[in-house]
Parts: sequence; C-alpha cells; structure tokens
Amino acid sequence: MSAVVVALALVATPFAANRTTADEPNYDPNGDIYEVMDIVDDRFNTSDVVAVPFVVEAREGNALERDVLVEWLDNTEEMLALPDAADHLAVGRVTGVGDVVDGVWSIAQAVDGRLPAGLDGADDAEVAEAVSNVLADDGLQRTLSQHAAVVDGVWTAPAFMSTLIVDNGSFPDDVADRLDSGESAAYLGVDAQEWVRNVQDVLQGEERSYRAIGAGFDGGLAFVEQLASAAPFILMAIVLIVLLVGALLRSYWAGALVVVSLACTMLLYGGVLDRLGFDGGMLLGFIVPVAGIAFGVDFFIHAVERIRESSEQAAHDCAAFGLVAVAPAMAVALASSVVAFLANAVSGVQGIVEFGFGAAVLLVLSFGVLGFVAPSALARIETSLGRPPRRSGTRRLGSLVGLITLSVAGGIVVTMTLVAPVVGAAGTIVVAALFLALPYRRARRRIANGDAANVGENREHSRRGAAVVGGLVAMTARARFVVLPVVAGLAVVGFIGFNRVDSDFELSDFYSSDSEFIEGLDLLDAHFGTTTGAGEGLIYLEGDLAEPAVLHAIDELPAAIAAEEARGDVAFLGRDLDGEPIVAPNLATVVRAATGSAGARGAVLSASGIEVTDEDGDGLADSSDQVHAIVTVALADGVDGDNGTQRYTADSVRSAVALDGDRLATTVRVGVNTLTDDRIVDPARAVLEELAAEIAAEYPDHLDRAGASGATIVSRDSLNSFTDAMRIALPVAFVACVLLVAVVLRSVRDAIVAVSPSLVVVLWVYALMSLVGLSVNVVTATIAAIAVGVGLDYSTHYTMRYREELRVTGSPIDAVRRAGGDTGGPLAVSAMSSIVGFGVMALAPMPIFATFGLLTAVMVVLSLAVSLLVLPSLLLVTSAGGGRRTGQRRSPQTLPPPVPNAAHTALADKEPVHA
Repeated sequence: MSAVVVALALVATPFAANRTTADEPNYDPNGDIYEVMDIVDDRFNTSDVVAVPFVVEAREGNALERDVLVEWLDNTEEMLALPDAADHLAVGRVTGVGDVVDGVWSIAQAVDGRLPAGLDGADDAEVAEAVSNVLADDGLQRTLSQHAAVVDGVWTAPAFMSTLIVDNGSFPDDVADRLDSGESAAYLGVDAQEWVRNVQDVLQGEERSYRAIGAGFDGGLAFVEQLASAAPFILMAIVLIVLLVGALLRSYWAGALVVVSLACTMLLYGGVLDRLGFDGGMLLGFIVPVAGIAFGVDFFIHAVERIRESSEQAAHDCAAFGLVAVAPAMAVALASSVVAFLANAVSGVQGIVEFGFGAAVLLVLSFGVLGFVAPSALARIETSLGRPPRRSGTRRLGSLVGLITLSVAGGIVVTMTLVAPVVGAAGTIVVAALFLALPYRRARRRIANGDAANVGENREHSRRGAAVVGGLVAMTARARFVVLPVVAGLAVVGFIGFNRVDSDFELSDFYSSDSEFIEGLDLLDAHFGTTTGAGEGLIYLEGDLAEPAVLHAIDELPAAIAAEEARGDVAFLGRDLDGEPIVAPNLATVVRAATGSAGARGAVLSASGIEVTDEDGDGLADSSDQVHAIVTVALADGVDGDNGTQRYTADSVRSAVALDGDRLATTVRVGVNTLTDDRIVDPARAVLEELAAEIAAEYPDHLDRAGASGATIVSRDSLNSFTDAMRIALPVAFVACVLLVAVVLRSVRDAIVAVSPSLVVVLWVYALMSLVGLSVNVVTATIAAIAVGVGLDYSTHYTMRYREELRVTGSPIDAVRRAGGDTGGPLAVSAMSSIVGFGVMALAPMPIFATFGLLTAVMVVLSLAVSLLVLPSLLLVTSAGGGRRTGQRRSPQTLPPPVPNAAHTALADKEPVHA
C-alpha cells in the first residue's frame, strides 16, 4: 500500500506543478457592482500606458528649492539615457504644458523649461519666480504635497510628485501573461516591475537633497518576496513538527514515515486540485497545506497510539486491531471536519468555495495516507525491528542527531512539494531511500545476523502520563457546576466580540511595514492622501449618451454628487488643494474641452466635415452628430487645446469613453477619501447608486445600463463578503456537523455536546481578534473553518473514547478519567506539534502568515483545553446519573491472544536493533 501511495504521488506531480502557475481565484461575490466593474475594466482599462507616481520628498524644508529640483532633473536625464529607456517609456503630453514628455515628467522639467538658462543657470530667486509662474496653472498644483502653501509670495512644499510613463506593452512576457490571465493592462507585469525598480535606483541617485520612491508599482514582486521571506518559517514549522512527532512518539521511524507521507499527500493534493480546475493562490497554495499538516499529523498520532495500545494484547496483528478500534472516531472526525469546510460553499464566493473544497480534499487524502497507510507501515516496522529501549547518553545523542537531520531534510522536501512539486517529488524519493529504505534494510540485515529485535516495549512512562492527564480531566469534571457557568459566561463574551470583529483591508496585513512597497504608499498617503483621492467611485452609463439632454445630465453628475455629500453627515469626496472634488475625465468633460477649443473644433471639421457649434452657450456641442464626431476624433488623436497644448491624450479619452456604433459608454469617476473605511465608503456608494438609479429612471429610452461601482466600493463589499461568509458558514457548519454526528452517535444530545466546544473556540478566537484590533481578511476568515475542524477532531476523539469506556466501566466519572488518560496523551502530542509549528510561523516577517500562525496556535490551545477540560463536564452533566455509576460494570472486551509463529519464537530472547 505504501508503494502505491508513492507511485500515485509521482503520477500527480506533473499536475501539481501545473497548478502552481495558476491564477489567484476570484474573491468577489456576485452583484451589480461587480458586473459593472468587469464591464469598466474590459472597455476602458485597455491602454498599455501606465503612469507610475514617484514621491520626491525634501530632506530639509522645501522640495521646490533649486538644489532639490536640479538633483532630480539631473537624475531624470541620466535615467532617460539608459540604453533601454526608449524601448519601455511612453511619449505623451501633460495638461497645461506644451512640451512633449518623453517618459517622465515633474515640476522640475516645467521650471527648467521656463528659465532661459535652465535650472543650472538660475539662482534661487529666479527658480522661486519660475516655480510661481508654473504653478499659476491650477492643474499642476495637484502635483504638490497637500501640505503645500504660499509663504510671503513664495511656493513651498515638502514634496512633489513626478510621473513615470511606462509602455506596459513593451514587455512581451508580461503581455503573454495578461492574455492568459485576462488581467487588465493597467497593472504592470513582473518584468515591467523589475525594470521600474532599476529605473528607481537611477532616479534616487545619491539622494543628497531628497528621498524618492515609487508608489505602489511593484506589488506583485513585493508579494513574492514576502512569500519567500515566510518560506523559511514554514520550513522551520514543518521541521519542528516532524522532530516533535519523532521525539514524543519515541520513534525515528515515525518521523521518517511522517515526512514521506506528508510529501506524498501534498503532491496528491496538488494533482487533484489541478484536475478539479481550482485556481492557485495563497489560500490553496499555502494556508490549506499548512493547516492540512496539522490534521494529518493528528490522524497519524491517534492511529499510532491506538495501535501501540493494541500491541499489548495482539502483538502479531496490532495494526489491524488498533486501526479497527480508532477508525470510528477518526472517520467521524474526518466527516465532521469535511462538512465544516464544505459549509463555506454557502458563501457563493469562488475563492472561499474553492478553499472549502480544497481543504476537504486534503483532509480525505491525509486521512488515507497519514491515518491508515503510514501507521500500518510503522506497525510493521516496529513489529519486525522493535522499538527502542532506554539508551545511554551517547546513543541518545546519536539518535537525536539522526532525527534532527531527518527533520531538516524532510522539512525541505515537504516545503518543495508546495513551491516546486517536481523538485519536491525528486526529494521525496531521495529522502525515502536515504532515511527510510536504507536504514530499514541495514536493521534487517542485523536481525539476519542474529542481533534481532523484541516486539515488546516498556510503556510504563506512557501509563504514568496517562494517569496524570486522566486525573486532571476527572478533577475538572467533578467541578463541572463551576466550570460550565464560567465557560458559558465567557462564551457570551466571545459571541459579543465575534459580532464586533470587522472586515478590513490593509496592505500592511500582507506586506512588512519596512518594505519599500509599504514605504512608498505611506509616503504617497502622507503627502497626497486627500488631494489624490485614495480610492474611487464611479457611475457607469451606456446607451445613446450623445443625446443633448443625457449629455447635460452626465455633465451635472459631479455637482450632484457633491451636493448629496453636502446634505449628508460624511465628507467622502477626494478634493484638490482648492477644495474642489477630484473628477476624472468623462464624456461630458471631453466634449466640453473639444467644444471650447478652436484647435479641436478644426480637427473635427477636418476629419468628419461636421462643424461643432455651441449656440446655447452651455459649453457643450449642440447635436448628437457633433458629439459622435468629437468622440471619434478624440479616441484616435486626443483633444487638442489652444496654443499647441493638448487637453486630453487619446489614452486618457479611451480610459473614460467608448464608442460602439451609435452607442456610447462612459464613466463618471470621483475620488473617495479612503480605500476601506466603511464609514466613508458606504455613504459614497449610497449616493452613487441613488444618482445612477435616478438618471436611469429619467432617461429610460436612451440608457441601456446605468450602475454604480468603483475599485473602492468593490473592495469594501468584497471584504464584507468575508465577514458575511464566516457568519453564514459557521451556523451551517454547526447544524450540519450536529446532524452528522447525531447519526453516528444515534443521539442528538450527544452530538450537540460533541460539537458545541468547537463553536465556543471559534467565538473566543474572533473575540480575541476584536480585542487586539485584528480584522477579517482573506486569510483570517479561514480560521473559523479550521477551528471547527480541529475542535471537532479533538472533541470527537474524546467523545467516542468516553462512550467506549462508559460501556466498559458503567461509571461516567471513571469513563471521563480513562478517556482523558488514553485519549488526552495523543491529543496533547498532536496539539503540541501544531502549537510549536504554528508558533514558529507567528515569527514570520510577512504579517499575514504571522497573524495566521498566531491565531491558529491560540486556536489549537483553546481546542485542546475545551476538549479535555470542558467537554468532560458536559458529558457528565448529560449522562444518565451524572457522575454516578450507571448499570453493571462490564468486563473489558479483550482482544484474542496472539498466535505464536516461528518469527516471534525466534525473536523472543533477542535485543532490539535500530537504525
């Protein structure tokens, strides 16, 4: 059977390798805002030109002083001289500036162009005067920090923004990846991010008078780097888990089998997910496997301990007897945990549904491989070789070194099965050969030479430990009328905290606070948070938008949004230095710019033969034909202003206006003062949805679609879906698990008792999150399902053993004590390995892994505590007669005596032999 598992794992390896390149799943629920956002992304985010903001902050005082501007301009020119700069930078124009911009623009270039001798030939006073002249254009003032001011007639600002214009289409591999994934061209690919990082190094230069950093352009690379920084901690967690399993079970072979079994399980898991068509990503790629290791090790430890217990009565076939004894509890634990994870399917969110199914798949594989195949193999090995007696100090040190070496090698191999399955598969074969097959063969040769093994083992230390645990459990159960009211009160407190925990998205949850990615965004927020509009909201309109009445309504939408904001209690609009709402280009602004520009009107007349007029003086073209003609020219060539300037580039027009036959589409985008704060996002969304509904109702014959959306609104709603999914899935999981366990135990009462502790653990974990200020996100939302799974696993093992002992002893208090002694040990060993492993992850530099590790470690501690200290009290209260003896004490069901055979006879008087 072991060989079959290894073979299947190797067959699954190519599929597992293919899955690691899959995309992150979609975490957005269904709804109009998501449909609208998809349309907007498809229709408007098509340009390959991406603007990357750089924040240039003065080291001392004013960033508009000569020294800062000269140093930045010099570094800009050095960057433009790079051999590949022309290949990857786009050419465009900036509003209010007549010069063509070759890939990068800042106020330094504008000031340099206003000085006869340039910045190098000007003194401080001349530079200050030129700055004032340049900033007479209100549009250019937006490139200054929100803390800019005019002091004694001189402009001062602690920072300014420079823009790098990147041709995203000049990186062929990135373009191919976008075509495969369907990702918008508005985001830089990996190659483009690496190139911009190199450009950033040049632009930073020596940074004598300033510090400069690009904001938000390299999120993909930074995330990969964060994952890489977390990998050693995941590796260390696996190493410690394997080491503890081997040490606590006092078996090198247990550690070796756990390594090979975990590796095979992960390869099978990756292959199955690929065949199911599930996307990759952090949840299925890292979080589920790490949680799956804990479940798998738990299955292994319970099976091994029960087999060893059975070996005292049936040494010749202890594996069969032990597995038969523990199988019902393991099967119920598996089924209930699978149901708990599958309850996530009710969310309807692709990423969460895939998480539930992926976790269920891994649980089933772990149950088969680590719950049955590996323990059976260990039983065969220990039956033929014996388990080690107490050893001298030197031999103990040698065994410890061997186990540590195995743990490190195994940790590397298991980690590689997750990040590089082909390498992991090769490593699995090597580890299986060097650390399992060869040592076993050497030990067998020693037996053949007469240095044979004893199949017995001194379990006195295990009995003493079981007695201590059993006594503690019984003592707590006797105080049940104190324990249960206290726990009930804490559960109420937990329920309150559970309902107060909020969903939130902070990049600092996913990226280390000292990373350049976060540093750049923090700098951008510090200087431009209120003048750029950190987030955005929009109204999407599609139909006969060229109709003058509809166009007027579109033109009035920004003012209507501002008016609704003023009537409310929350200021949600992003505003510029003059306090005006930040509004992106839309159909009305493009038509207004063209109507008011002689150059643009001439271009339209030349291209279409249609004269643009404004007889009513409202600043907008008078007819639908004129609007269509303006849009056609603007989409191709942009909108020219007077005096050789360009009001809108073609790319900026295409980012807001689309033409399909005689139907037009546009977005009215406004800045929103936050990315995730629902106190701001919710009022903004309400206003946008209300106005979209009003314009749709007013012009039903002209509008095919009108709806509100925006990246900020979608992000906020998606985050709320995590909280909603958690709150919906939890009761569904509870009810489903109660029904399942009730069928197995044939008692609804016992099922509720067995499942309830898991619910209490979930409440406590999320109450802790609320207390320390942690929020629900894509990773922490999974804690509920994992907590239910682990809690059910622990409580099911204890409940099943309690019922078994109750049938034997007839006394609930004796059954509580014996179940605590026999099951408490394996539970404690399993919990200890998980706590140490997840505790190490809590030290990872990537915040999301650190939070997951910490919360999971706390959850395991709580699950162990309620299973051994609370569940027994519940069982006593609900048992007939409480703690009194019920019925007649029955004789223990003994196993049939071992059947002697030649091998056992030959080994009877030999000493154990070990690798």
